[in-house]
Amino acid sequence: MNSDKDQKDVSASGGAANGARTKVKIPGKNRDVKSAVLMRIFGKILFIVGWCAVVTTAAYLTGYLGDPIGMAFVELLWVFPIWKTKIWRLFTTERAYEGVVTEVIHDNNVESKGLGLPVMGNIRRQTITVKKDGGGEIVVKYVDSEDGDRIEYEVGDRVRHYYGTKYLQKVGTEENICVLCGTMCGEGEHVCGVCGKSIIENGYGGCHE
Repeated sequence: MNSDKDQKDVSASGGAANGARTKVKIPGKNRDVKSAVLMRIFGKILFIVGWCAVVTTAAYLTGYLGDPIGMAFVELLWVFPIWKTKIWRLFTTERAYEGVVTEVIHDNNVESKGLGLPVMGNIRRQTITVKKDGGGEIVVKYVDSEDGDRIEYEVGDRVRHYYGTKYLQKVGTEENICVLCGTMCGEGEHVCGVCGKSIIENGYGGCHE
């Protein structure tokens, strides 16, 4: 029977050992990344609490709190920030994991907004299926409409997801990324040139001393 000592901590390694359970966590030296994740969670909670406080105050001042129809409208407004932030995922489906990419689907479209005018450039979507170590699959979707380097995932890539972060980290390859904003790092870079957060080592060594 496996004990906690049998778990393989892959926070700074190149992958899971055969038959070992993986424990994916942000390394202690990347405290700024941990802090950024906590601030994102705190920001969502603060947004929900602030929104509900404003709505409740406005409903009280307008007399909606004592009206059944008015209360139904207020309750819908209470639900809005929860739906917008999808905060429930942090406590339900959000899990750290490591696995292998089994499918990648690219969808490049020119979309329209406003009065039917096309957006300048392509709106790029990536749908990535990952087979997690220990069983099970998860589908990750990205939308990238900005110019510059795009993260390229390929079938067979070993990837890692840290709790609370947005982007999958490639494991054991020269292509390391910022798991917070998705910026590709170059060789020898320790800090993301866009968001300023530290780059988590992925076991390759090409981006670190």
